[in-house]
Amino acid sequence: MLMVVLRFIHIVLGVLWVGGVFALSVIVIPGMQQLGLPLDPLTKTLNHRKFSQIMMAFGGLTVLAGLTMMYILGHGNEAFFQSHFGRTLSLGGLCAILALVIGGSVARPALAKIGKLQADLAANPPKGDDPRKAQIAALQQRIVFFSKLVVILLLVAVTCMAVARYI
Repeated sequence: MLMVVLRFIHIVLGVLWVGGVFALSVIVIPGMQQLGLPLDPLTKTLNHRKFSQIMMAFGGLTVLAGLTMMYILGHGNEAFFQSHFGRTLSLGGLCAILALVIGGSVARPALAKIGKLQADLAANPPKGDDPRKAQIAALQQRIVFFSKLVVILLLVAVTCMAVARYI
């Protein structure tokens, strides 16, 4: 029964995590950029709705459930990690962990800093050219770049999980 619960958590939260990051990074942000729309209102809304915290929670619980399942399957069974199945799951898990680390150490802090800068701009409106605007733009570009890297890692992780049983 424990494996059923872990698998449910792993799959459902993994779908929400990967889907949320993918939709934002591959569809919404590039679409706004293509239309020439500023990302400021989007980042303000994402901060207000705690998007990065939600994605980190989904990702963290997904990885935790996956690691727990790996422990259950591989504990005392060295052959598991030497099999194609075990190695493929391990590669997928590593990619998911890297995505979580990058999201937590790069994207999330940058989004938080943007939120503080936007609040500061609202409280102290700029007179002319303000370096805070350039700082926000640079942080947004950092988020865009690293979000694409996270998407690639997550797609590799999902692919590994999908095909591991058949390799």
